[in-house]
Amino acid sequence: MATQNAGYMLHSDAEWVQFHLSHSVGGVVGYCRGSGAPMKNVRPGGKLFFMSRGASPKQVAFWADFVDNPLVTVAQAWDQFGQELGVGSREKWLALVERLPAIRAKGELRVIRGENTFVPRSPVLLRDVGVQEVQHAAKGWSVGPEDVQRLIRHSVSEFAVDLEPPLPDRVQTTVVRVVRDTQLSDRVKRCHDYRCQICGQTVALADGSGYAEGHHVQPLGSPHNGPDVMENIICLCPNHHAACDFGAIRLSLSALRREDGHEVHPRYIDYHNQVVYRGTDRHAAPRALGDPK
Repeated sequence: MATQNAGYMLHSDAEWVQFHLSHSVGGVVGYCRGSGAPMKNVRPGGKLFFMSRGASPKQVAFWADFVDNPLVTVAQAWDQFGQELGVGSREKWLALVERLPAIRAKGELRVIRGENTFVPRSPVLLRDVGVQEVQHAAKGWSVGPEDVQRLIRHSVSEFAVDLEPPLPDRVQTTVVRVVRDTQLSDRVKRCHDYRCQICGQTVALADGSGYAEGHHVQPLGSPHNGPDVMENIICLCPNHHAACDFGAIRLSLSALRREDGHEVHPRYIDYHNQVVYRGTDRHAAPRALGDPK
């Protein structure tokens, strides 16, 4: 039975189970038991299946990967594992120990620790997956690799029902778009070494290169019908590109970063400030970005 794929069914207080259902999904759990011999039938990586004590029929609320089973004192348990123990504070932990005479008398306990907790969409009934129930096991019982696989397959497949996304509707449309010269935009970006003409920043890519976007100051599409020329294109970071597209900021020709080989025509800056920009001061004299209002 002591194989890596073996498992153990554990009876747990309903309050403890509920705590971990609320706090420990994808995390760690600590199940307390007396200070007897360590678990020998489950190795690290084996499975721990947690059931609410007294529930009928027997059912698994969640399961986790077995980590270890250390022997610790009552104080060490909280200091080392904290809320893994299934209570929300040190005071609640000490109050729980008071209700466990065997642990209170010896002052020590074993903590069965698990990680990577998995919660199925609904509790898994043992009888539904063909796992034999042991009626009179007070603390729990061992399960072999085949039962472990039955429980896991059922949990995952049953959980996955909710993960099937609905396919989006599709309609056929006809789109008329402006054909732009991407080489012009690329030339502008290369000229500025892919750095934003407003903030000077670039987006560093994994291969070490920079990323920026070309923005037509007087937009190409209707109703603006701007020209696709370098004098109407500026190099921007994604944030400032979006801000210009939505008319959230004004532009100042004198504030834009300049490089040899690229000149922006002031008529397009004026168009942006008077038509695209949506602020209430759109007809005021342009100011440099960063100047006081």
